Amino acid sequence: MYLFERKPSVFKRHRALFIWGIIIIFVVLFVLVVVFAILPFMLVAGYAGLQMSESPAFCGNVCHNMKSFYESYENSAHKGIRCGECHNEPGFIGSAKAHIVGAINESVLYFSGNYGKEPIVCDISNRSCLREECHKIERLQKKVFLYEGIPFSHKVHSGEFENNITLKCVSCHATDSIVHMSLDLSTCYLCHTNGVVTSEEPQKCLACHGPTVDDIESYDHATILKNKLACSKCHQQEHEPAVVSQERCDLCHHAKEEKKEENAEEKLHKIHTFDHAVECILCHSEVTHEYEAAFGGNCLDCHQHIKALKTVSYRNRSFPHLRHRTAAKCTYCHSSTKETHGKLLIGSGSCRSCHHSQKSIACSKCHGIPNAIQNGLSLRGFKGVEGYKSNTIDCGACHKNVKEGSSLSKLKDACARCHEDEYKVFVDEWQASAIEAIAEVDALIKKAKPGKTAESKQLIKEAQTLLYYARADGSKGVHNPDYIEEMLKQAKKKVNEALK
Repeated sequence: MYLFERKPSVFKRHRALFIWGIIIIFVVLFVLVVVFAILPFMLVAGYAGLQMSESPAFCGNVCHNMKSFYESYENSAHKGIRCGECHNEPGFIGSAKAHIVGAINESVLYFSGNYGKEPIVCDISNRSCLREECHKIERLQKKVFLYEGIPFSHKVHSGEFENNITLKCVSCHATDSIVHMSLDLSTCYLCHTNGVVTSEEPQKCLACHGPTVDDIESYDHATILKNKLACSKCHQQEHEPAVVSQERCDLCHHAKEEKKEENAEEKLHKIHTFDHAVECILCHSEVTHEYEAAFGGNCLDCHQHIKALKTVSYRNRSFPHLRHRTAAKCTYCHSSTKETHGKLLIGSGSCRSCHHSQKSIACSKCHGIPNAIQNGLSLRGFKGVEGYKSNTIDCGACHKNVKEGSSLSKLKDACARCHEDEYKVFVDEWQASAIEAIAEVDALIKKAKPGKTAESKQLIKEAQTLLYYARADGSKGVHNPDYIEEMLKQAKKKVNEALK
């Protein structure tokens, strides 16, 4: 028997607590041992699995839906770059979204049988493309690229356009299954042929066609460019404008009834081009850019300078263009087809078909220079030289059938009808002498040009005028051999003085 009552010990009072504490300690120690033993393996295995899941071979071989995309990737400039470097946004959050949220969504679509019912849209962020080690925007904006002969500026296209349109890299560089990150001119046409680009003609067209317009062989555009005429005056649009059909919307939004008419155009563009990176051609119908030459009925709409053009040089003669423009259509003399646009169609026979049927018109009206030479009349800067039977023989004496061309053999026959057959030889001699003298004077003028003094320049100019008369005569001396001989003699003298 104890004098005082003894209290139970702490262990006895809290025995259960001590037992549970010991158990917890052993469990924690066991877990720590297991974790630290297995964790390195788990980390290594997880990292390896993550790397493998981002490799192109894994995506292309394991995911059978990616096979065609993998093949296009293997033949692209991006070969060797892991899929995740482009398809995941930079940073931990972007990687987590891709491997957790993205994987869950893909799995749900696949196992529910809905995978492939919607177009595959790669919502690739510009941050992925424009990184320092990849396509830095500052580098892109400094350079003008040529695509299909068309200059392209990333600086111009990286801003915000009308209707809340903000282009992203994949707006133009589509990720189709044939060419990885391909370029398609159809995307360009959506804006440049449908009013989004608002600059006026011809600047609107020349923004793309400027470097190549001078290379077009079928038609010289120099006058068009100089006068800044609208391209649509000659080139008519052949293609249909781009449209967005409800069927295209239903490809992605088939789960719920949603009509595109219920949304404003600006809102739709903001959602698809700013908030996401949907390729433009997924929504818009394809546009083929075809502008065929289709010239209007009034040539003067483009060739306005022709209105004031009184005379032109035609076959070494002064041709009254204004007088003919009021009497005949442009297309009577000039071609209106694309390949030969503006080319002169008529020859001397075409002139004869009109003018030689009008007996009231004197030959000298059109053939002023040959008339003056044949009749020994003075021309500007040269006193006439009277030839054989000048003023006594009219044109019809030698040119019998004026509706036909005058061949040399017919002219020789005309000489023989009045003279002896020996005159046929004279024709050959006159022409040979004139041709030789014309060539000699022409060579001297080329040697003397352009002249070193005002006096020499004037002498050369006068010699050129005489040479022009000799050629414009057209007969090579037959009309008046003495006239042509004296004219070329004076031209040669003037050039020699200029050379001195």
